[in-house]
Amino acid sequence: MSTNTTVNVGVLGTANIARKNIAALANAKQIQCLVVGSRNEQRAATYAAENQVPHFYGSYEQVLQDDRVQAVYLPLPTTTHAHWVAQAAAHGKHILCEKPVATNTDELVQMLALCKQANVVFMDGVMFQHHQRLVHLQEAMYGERSVLGHRGPLQLHSHFSFKGDADFFTNNIRCQAQGDPLGCLGDLGWYNVRFSLFVFQYEMPTSVRCVIHQANEAGVPYHASATMVWPSKVDGGGGGVPVADRCSTFVCSFLHTEHQNASVVGEDGFIELNDFVIPTNASGTTFRQVKHAWGSKAEKIDVQTKEVECQGDQTIAMWETFRHLVVAATDGGGGGGGGEGMQFYMEVALKTQLVVDALLESGRNGGVAIEVGALPEW
Repeated sequence: MSTNTTVNVGVLGTANIARKNIAALANAKQIQCLVVGSRNEQRAATYAAENQVPHFYGSYEQVLQDDRVQAVYLPLPTTTHAHWVAQAAAHGKHILCEKPVATNTDELVQMLALCKQANVVFMDGVMFQHHQRLVHLQEAMYGERSVLGHRGPLQLHSHFSFKGDADFFTNNIRCQAQGDPLGCLGDLGWYNVRFSLFVFQYEMPTSVRCVIHQANEAGVPYHASATMVWPSKVDGGGGGVPVADRCSTFVCSFLHTEHQNASVVGEDGFIELNDFVIPTNASGTTFRQVKHAWGSKAEKIDVQTKEVECQGDQTIAMWETFRHLVVAATDGGGGGGGGEGMQFYMEVALKTQLVVDALLESGRNGGVAIEVGALPEW
């Protein structure tokens, strides 16, 4: 595939989240939405017209059979992902899959194995991972002038929630065991976990705990809080001062107001984000570096802040990264090195799934500590 070739994407389904992605594809470079498929041809026609998609089909199979389509986007219920990933891989289509990508780790391992065998890209739809803000955050957390201190991040707390209405709890697939049995842990907690992995440089936590505060009769979580633990980077506390273990705590909920804050704390300062998942401005966002000087008696606190601006649309960036991987895989390279290759995005999806599985196991067993196992091979 030429580096100048436009990659054509087919969308399987007419979910609302796809509208945002179709709009981003219209503004991304050398990748576009060519066709949308639905199990109902009239729905597909209406949806295509509403979103300025040039072609439509009355089945998902027809999208996969279209030789003009190189890649597919799956905004389908989680319980259907394994089937449609297998079908897409069998047709040689590269895949961008909405999260949560699977109902459990074993299922995802099988999905990834099929993609690897077919040499097709598999990426999950975590948009914030592709924003330039993460590059700036990496420098702020671990660079020579880290606001956090020389040990980097020690504690992360994040909160991601929205308040569902009656229709949401009655009809939305995210509240149905046959749609997304992971509930708020899969729909929202996936982002908390992924951001935690990023903050701790994609190192896996050793153990997790989770409390599912509310769930429906089918056991689908509506509101949960969690703790993830990494061992301390022991280099000597000095002067008898202990070195903190590294932790991430988070809340994800369908029952709270819209909220998506994150705070990364070190020994010398902290970093705040008030929109860690969905930027308040689609074309750019910020984060704050903060230092509190309390003084000997904390009678007056001197607050020093620095606002760091980060430009770019993360949804467009995600699709352009996906295109880069598709072109590289088609040319036999499998993507660039390091964090830009096919392997990285498959592994980070698997790491996220493995942690979410452990959290769900803990939550369904009274919040006991669960050791996070080794990353399975595929």
